[in-house]
Amino acid sequence: MKNRIIQEAKEQYMKFGYGKVTMDEIALELGISKKTLYNHFEGKEALLFEVINQLKTEFEGDIQKIENNPPEDFKQEIESVLSVLGNWISRLSNFLPDLKRSMPQAYELLVKYRNDVVLSHGMTILKKGEHLGYVRDGAKSNLALFVFLIAAEKISESKYLQAVPNEMASGFDTQPQPFLKSVLELLYEGLKPENQ
Repeated sequence: MKNRIIQEAKEQYMKFGYGKVTMDEIALELGISKKTLYNHFEGKEALLFEVINQLKTEFEGDIQKIENNPPEDFKQEIESVLSVLGNWISRLSNFLPDLKRSMPQAYELLVKYRNDVVLSHGMTILKKGEHLGYVRDGAKSNLALFVFLIAAEKISESKYLQAVPNEMASGFDTQPQPFLKSVLELLYEGLKPENQ
């Protein structure tokens, strides 16, 4: 039952945002009493932190699946990892801004988890690329990863996207997955050896 509650809360938070979802609505959607809900979670905040932990576990699990069974082509491997990140950011697009306003400490934890996962797995894949000769030795991999993280953070902020001049935004797709793929392609061109 506890896992069903977490799943339902996660779905509702992703769709409507944390602040707009009540414990009553979660209980109603699951067809359980509010008392049953509170038997598993002492409150909405405790449930939120369980949802965040599950999101981190799912995100890491999706990336580890790719790392454990990588595509033969290195660029495809990078794109697969990026696809996971793009999907994740897209899923969080309603959740993060609302969380930033209503539960800043939970927002900071979720952003920290996202950055930790991207950094650890991003550095692993870039080091692998150097080893295989797909990334130049001494390339500014850390800077590229930093730029990618900033892009990932900003693409999920609607206020930021609204501030981008139309002339600039008309040249690229602002949906998370295609946007991050374009950023990655741009960065990858700067990292790969000159003879490739």
